Amino acid sequence: MNTKRLCVFAFVTLLCSVGAMSTERSSGTNAAQRQKIAEDSRRVLSRLYESAPGSRELVASARGLLIFPTVLSAGETTGGQYGEGELLVDGQALALYSATGFDLAPQHGAKSRAFLVLFFTQDALAGFRASEAWTVGTEAATALKRNASGSIDPQTASTAVVGFVVTSTGVAVDPSIEGIKVRRLP
Repeated sequence: MNTKRLCVFAFVTLLCSVGAMSTERSSGTNAAQRQKIAEDSRRVLSRLYESAPGSRELVASARGLLIFPTVLSAGETTGGQYGEGELLVDGQALALYSATGFDLAPQHGAKSRAFLVLFFTQDALAGFRASEAWTVGTEAATALKRNASGSIDPQTASTAVVGFVVTSTGVAVDPSIEGIKVRRLP
């Protein structure tokens, strides 16, 4: 294994172990950590509402919103991903979750982005809440759609679950979130 790959492997291993340590320490999740996730989530929603016309109405029509305000990805040819977020139902945070996974898309270095999953039916939300480990991409197979004017396509809400990414430049459909495992933090 060459030095570059060894360094990337070490970094991805470190990233995954930080996620594991975070999950272990979360049994004692303190109020400051919860507050930080809540504040970061509100900032992501503000950025979404500003960058994507129609998104406020779309989020309001969802039964539940799973939001990860910061998902870190790092690697060279493949990478690891980790983030912590919250499930909002009727605007109230019900629980904290972790997101972990591998990103097989080509990448160089590290990046950070937010991702959101909207649950439009009570059955989809209940199925997510009842699962021990939920995988983005199998359950959230529908991507956010935009119409010709750049606004969110209202037909997006006609599916049960929609997942998408919010970056510093706006909303993107990003296949690298597929395969991320979501687990409730204790």
